[in-house]
Amino acid sequence: MGPLAQICPDFMIGNGQRIKIRDFMNNNRWNVQKLYNTMPGHIALFISSVGIGDVNDRDYAVWKATDNGQYSNKSAWTIIRSLRQKAPLITKIWHNAVPFKISFLSWRLLHNKLPFKDAVAKFGKQGFKDCICCISPQDETPQHAFIEGKVAHHLWNKIGAPLGFKHHNIPFRGLLEEWWNRKAKNKVHKFTMQIAPMMILWEIWKAWSSCRFGEQKKFDLYKMEMQITWNMKAAITVAYPTINAESNWCNRGDMIEKLSPVVKCIPVC
Repeated sequence: MGPLAQICPDFMIGNGQRIKIRDFMNNNRWNVQKLYNTMPGHIALFISSVGIGDVNDRDYAVWKATDNGQYSNKSAWTIIRSLRQKAPLITKIWHNAVPFKISFLSWRLLHNKLPFKDAVAKFGKQGFKDCICCISPQDETPQHAFIEGKVAHHLWNKIGAPLGFKHHNIPFRGLLEEWWNRKAKNKVHKFTMQIAPMMILWEIWKAWSSCRFGEQKKFDLYKMEMQITWNMKAAITVAYPTINAESNWCNRGDMIEKLSPVVKCIPVC
């Protein structure tokens, strides 16, 4: 039995024989009177409104997954793939004005893909135990290197203070949510709060890698501060070319918060 027979079995089965759809057609049209005599009125009304088509036309397949009935690889892939819920933190990492390498580092950090001891232990290797960012070495973890260490504390406070942020030791994801969920005063302010954490993480990573695997002996805080502010200025200029960002970060942060849209009227002849 089809779906219609399941809805009204008493009407569809008569004298022990199943009724076929063609029995309700006459000269390529619905036999409306027979429809109403055989099944409930609301169902007969709906069926009679369905077009039968031209008997001279060739049959063709209809792909139900698209609105126009045409097959597409995209619609087929949508059916068979397993959709995962979007993670807000992951989506905010990527931006056209931010270099891919900087966004990709944040992605690696969120997925624990950096060569700290917990990650390399999965491959049977022993990572570095003591950190290189504090006078008194602490246990080196991503949380310590990027959030809790002396160098990290200094940079987060230095860059965050002009935007109204005071750094404190919380899990990495919570720190990003604090930066990215704060109410922005304008679009440029929102963009600045989005990219600033990634710029800070990138410079900490560069310095950490140079000290661990290169010839650098210690963290150069002044150089890191200048590089972070320069990268942020470059990203803001790409995203908003009309913004004249100040060179001094403290002045720039205050300027960004005070920005407001300017309405211009251009007469069209």
